[in-house]
Formats: sequence, C-alpha cells, structure tokens
Amino acid sequence: VKIYDIQGGFMISFERRNTLSTREVEELTNLVIETFNEFVGVDYSEEGKNSFYEFINDGKIFTNMLLAHEFLITAKVNQEIVGIITTRERAHISLLFVRKDYQGRGISRDLLESLLDLTEKETLTVNSSPYALEIYKKLGFVIQENLQEKDGIKFIPMEMQVV
Repeated sequence: VKIYDIQGGFMISFERRNTLSTREVEELTNLVIETFNEFVGVDYSEEGKNSFYEFINDGKIFTNMLLAHEFLITAKVNQEIVGIITTRERAHISLLFVRKDYQGRGISRDLLESLLDLTEKETLTVNSSPYALEIYKKLGFVIQENLQEKDGIKFIPMEMQVV
C-alpha cells in the first residue's frame, strides 16, 4: 500500500513493507533508538532502557515482525525513512516513531491511518510511553488503565475503537 501526500511542501510516501534491505533495517534501528533516547528514554531507568534495547535487538525485531506477517509501515521523504508504525498480533501498536525533524507534521496520524486502512480488527491497543500519551489521545486512543511499569518500561494501556 502506497499513499502519497503533500505535507509542509514535501512529498511523503507511506508503504506497508513485506521486505527490508539490510540498509533499511539499520536505518529503522537508528531512527527508533535515536528517537527513543531523546524523547522516551529520558523517563526510564537504566533497566527500562536496557529492556527496550533488548526488544529492538539490533534491528532483528523488524525482520521478526515481517516473518510473523505483522504490519510494518514506513513513512519516507526522498527515500529516507522518517517514520514507522508496527503491530503485534495486527491489533497492538508495538512501535510508532517519527524522526525529530519531522515531528508535528501529521506523520504519526498518517501512519496510523495507513494502519487503519489495513487492519480488520475492531480495536487497536497501545502501551503508550508517558511522553507519547498526549499524542495518542489526539489520535483517538483512550486510557484503559493507570501508569504501569514492567522491566523498567513505563506505559499507559490505551485503546481505540476502529470505525
């Protein structure tokens, strides 16, 4: 699935991925780790940061998602990956990250809308970081439980009814 949109004067493409090159896995890993370190990880203990890094597993998480036929959608500007959304069990958002320079331009919303176009689930869930809580609220997610912590990772369970 490719969607083209003009945002802030540049062309952006959204694409569901079935394969990734080694370079793209590296690019996604760097995007996620850099964004996590600057915005999300600041609220985490060392245990939480290490748990997240283990989850990413040097990019192996992306290959594993593709092998499990999960949704992995990228946003690109001039062939550079600037955003990603991925799922677990096609109903739970496991990663939603947008490169710092492209935040605030609606890319998270467009990534979510691309996911909504693909999913057949009636409900989407996410465990939002404290940093992303307001972003997910703007996207239509509703808090289901209070702040929780597991393996040092702080999160707020949220869900959205898919129309």
